[in-house]
Parts: sequence; C-alpha cells; structure tokens
Amino acid sequence: MSRHPLTAVHLKLSRAREHIKTLDHELRSFFDVDAYPLERRFDEDTGWHSYHLRLLAKDPPEKFAVVAGEIVGHLRSSLDLLVYQLAILGGGRPGRTRTQFPIFTDHVEYTKTNRRGGSHRTRMLRGVSARHQAIIDGYQPYQRVHPDRDPLAVLKAFRDAYEHRDVAPAVLVVERPSATFKERIQGTVRGADFRQAPVRAPLADDAEILGFKLRPDPKAKVDVEIETTFDIGFEPTHTTMSDLDDIRLYVERIVGRFEPDFP
Repeated sequence: MSRHPLTAVHLKLSRAREHIKTLDHELRSFFDVDAYPLERRFDEDTGWHSYHLRLLAKDPPEKFAVVAGEIVGHLRSSLDLLVYQLAILGGGRPGRTRTQFPIFTDHVEYTKTNRRGGSHRTRMLRGVSARHQAIIDGYQPYQRVHPDRDPLAVLKAFRDAYEHRDVAPAVLVVERPSATFKERIQGTVRGADFRQAPVRAPLADDAEILGFKLRPDPKAKVDVEIETTFDIGFEPTHTTMSDLDDIRLYVERIVGRFEPDFP
C-alpha cells in the first residue's frame, strides 16, 4: 500500500496537537486560583482604586517553554514538508535544505533578486507549480495590515528565537482584565476612568492589574467584580499558549487548502 504524500505532514500536526493537549493540562494544574490573589488598594490623594497581583506560587516551569518550542518546531516542519511534496507534485526536484515554506513580512525581501539572479521566493519554491506558488504568496504575512501579528509571522519569530537563543523562559501574563460594578453602596457614581496593565506584559509580584477612578465622587463605595484571565507567555516574543493553538489551527487550514490536489 502506497504512502500518502502528506503522511509526514499530518504526523507532525498530530504531534503538535498532542503537545498542546499535554501542556494545556499541565497549565490547568499550575493555575491554582488561590495562588494569584488580588489585593485592592485605595489612594486617598489621587482617588484611584487599584488591584495588585500577589504571586504566592513559584514561577512557571521552564519545561513549558521547551514543550512550546517543540510545538512550533512541528508546525514549522509540517509546512516545509508540505512545500517539499508540492514541488514533487509539480514535477520538480526539491532540495532537502532549501525547499521550504516561505514566511516573509516584507514583500521586497521576499522577491528581490540576489547576485545569482534568484530570490528567496524562487529558491524556496523551486519546482512548485505557478498556481501553488500564487496560493502560498497569498498566505505571506506582508499581505496583512499588521504583518508581525500574522500567525505565520508569530510562528517564525518564536521558532527563530527558540532555535538560536537560550530556552525562552515561561512567564505569567494577563489577558485584558475587566471590572464590573455590581451596585452602588455609598456616594454618587456616574462613571469611571480605567487603567490596566499592558496586555501580555510579564507580571511580577505586586504588579497593578487594573485601576479605576469613580466620577464624580472618587471616594464613593461600590461593589466591584474583577475578572482576570491568566496565560503563559514565552519570551522574547510573548507568544501565549492560546496563540500556539490558534497558529496550529491556521497551519492545519493551510495544509487543508492544498490537500485536495494530492492523489
């Protein structure tokens, strides 16, 4: 029985899914709510209420970063294997080290001609049919309004950091905390000003997560419910666990786009 050309691609994707599932399970155990209480404070001089995070737990294990690196490695490899098979399908003779899925945030860098008369595009996609090359061009991050936020750009940045630097440590980050005023207890309240920690910035003990100032009476007393969602980020890219799963889904959609073209 002949082996399907994309078997290795799907094995890589399957391995990435397994790692994500395992890491997600470990993260759920790590995020004990009691280990990250919020301390409320009020500044009499400025009228600002603030909520500060107390880190009673140890830092995220570095093994989280190692597993995350393996996840992006499998995802990147699955794309390279896809292009390799596309080159064979197109009748070409792909090179084992140069044929790969291009990921570029700059169109000029992607297509400019070098001294040998070629470009990154022609070198990486040698043997791939013109139709498939055009589809791959459409997935390039430079096509987006914010190229650096494209899933493939994030994948490449994380993979490059993981390959060429020390293991990126895992850090605790917060995703958009929010405050809900349940009811007014005492005083006049018509609105509030808010401030919050930068999204996905690494958190330290006693870091302010959220603050608000009531209007017109800053000293009014209200019942407030604070909602916070924690995640693990990996430096230096600050890619989070939720990002990794989004990237996996995006890569799987790319593979699915080409799959019907294989016999």
